[in-house]
Amino acid sequence: MLLINKRSGRLNEAMASLVVVKKFLLAIVLGVGIMAVILLCNAVISETKKTESLIREKEQRVDKLTSELAKLEAANVALAKLHMEMHDTQSVIVNRGKFKVKLPEPQEDSMAAEAVGVSSERKQRPLTTDDATTTAITSTAANVPTDVTTIGILVIACNRPSVQRSLDLLLKYRPSAQQFPIVVSQDCGHAETAKVISQYGDKVTHIKQPDLSDFPGNRFGGYYKVSRHFKWALGQMFDVMNYSYVVIVEDDLDVALDFFSYMAALRPLLDKDPTIWCISAWNDNGKKELIDPSANKLLYRSDFFPGLGWMLRKELWQELSPKWPAGFWDDWMREPTQRKDRVCIRPELSRTHTFGEQGVSQGQFYNQHLKFNVMNNEAVDFSKEDLSYLLKDHYDLKYLKRVAECPLLTIHQVMSGESVEAKEVRVEYLHENDFVAKARMFHVMEDFKVALTSCI
Repeated sequence: MLLINKRSGRLNEAMASLVVVKKFLLAIVLGVGIMAVILLCNAVISETKKTESLIREKEQRVDKLTSELAKLEAANVALAKLHMEMHDTQSVIVNRGKFKVKLPEPQEDSMAAEAVGVSSERKQRPLTTDDATTTAITSTAANVPTDVTTIGILVIACNRPSVQRSLDLLLKYRPSAQQFPIVVSQDCGHAETAKVISQYGDKVTHIKQPDLSDFPGNRFGGYYKVSRHFKWALGQMFDVMNYSYVVIVEDDLDVALDFFSYMAALRPLLDKDPTIWCISAWNDNGKKELIDPSANKLLYRSDFFPGLGWMLRKELWQELSPKWPAGFWDDWMREPTQRKDRVCIRPELSRTHTFGEQGVSQGQFYNQHLKFNVMNNEAVDFSKEDLSYLLKDHYDLKYLKRVAECPLLTIHQVMSGESVEAKEVRVEYLHENDFVAKARMFHVMEDFKVALTSCI
């Protein structure tokens, strides 16, 4: 009995010790947990203070920007009232498929920018010879612009006798042979096409690309020939004939009746604004359901290089020619190393139209998009338009403000016709595949090059 009592006592002591150890360990765990919670709370408090500081800083910036925008808006209102007293004003409504986009009159942009005190260094001289409203032009071509700077017209030809169609329209609408000399550069050595060109005599200058060699084993040889031809022809225009400005028209393009007015009036922008590197006559999304046919004076700055009737100046050629690519020159032009955040000017209504279903690209996009593009058919005398709103200092603030004010909708909300009070809406895409899917729903060009879309 004594032995049992001793053993029972020892067991009780052991159990008591275990209880003490258990309590000790529990205290340690609780202590560590409390310390962790304290540290976490401190970290959250610290991050919260940083976030609050950043928010206050951003709120201050927003308040400052809002104040500036309010001044700009007030100036816009005042100037709009003044403008209404001087002229009958009209808002431009651009039909974007199933919803409409309301745009302000372009002329107000430059006036508002000056009204809020743009510094003298940043003010841009208006690029017009007459601020009066453009009147209808009844002649077959737009009025001859007062600026008579020579602009060479380079027609790129190969094996299409239908180049006659392009040349006929160029000659029909050309206001001055001296101001707009036409040079036809022919590749391919195609006899029938050469015969067609020769029939124009001294109305055009006919030059022939001498290197007719093939690119054996290269399934993209056609694109390499085109790139080689462009480099040679542009070299002839700028380096040999010494033109300062050149407009490139390919042999499958019609030109609009105000094509020359458009190019001549916009040419000074290339000299005045270094962020503009080309003037294009083409709107990639110029189908009738995507444009406002009445807005034939409306122009945009575009990050995307449109091509299809475009002008560049000699300085740009001197920059590009040493590194001109062996093939796919137009995709190369859209790369960041060439574009350098510069833009092209392009119209709401195209000033060219392509009839070239067959070619090196095998009609890519032609039957889906290109053949449906609408070309302007009512002449605008752009020499009488104030184009200063296209300069970067005037354009960007207005554009960013418009985008920021647009309500964000999903593609499904837009396509379902969801009612919103705003006249403009914003649809965002996350990546290339997302853009392509949404572009197809809107029936716009889904071309996506180096993170740029043809919708820009």
